[in-house]
Amino acid sequence: MNRILADELRAILSDAIGIDGALLATTDGLLLAGSVSGAEADTLAAMCSATSGLSAQFAACLGFGASTTTVIQAAGGCVAVHPLLGTGILLVYSREVANVALLHLAVRQASTRLTAMLAD
Repeated sequence: MNRILADELRAILSDAIGIDGALLATTDGLLLAGSVSGAEADTLAAMCSATSGLSAQFAACLGFGASTTTVIQAAGGCVAVHPLLGTGILLVYSREVANVALLHLAVRQASTRLTAMLAD
């Protein structure tokens, strides 16, 4: 299953413009599959869980409803952390000064396919 997920992540990266890496983690921060460079995939997977949990707490505290995607913009890039219906967490990033709309598009396209794969 992890190989199938890794293949899907590579396909997502080849289809998405300006996306440099992606990984899929469990909701408790364990790495399922990843295609990242210049970073430890296991560390990123653990941070996905923490980021997703913190985002859910912010959304709940402010009465926003369910948290969807958390975007972190920095001087050297942008990362999106997206929960997949309680089954996993998708991380997608760009090392360039990213077009956030492209990042969101990549997340939306990938999340549909990955959620279906995780449900099987």
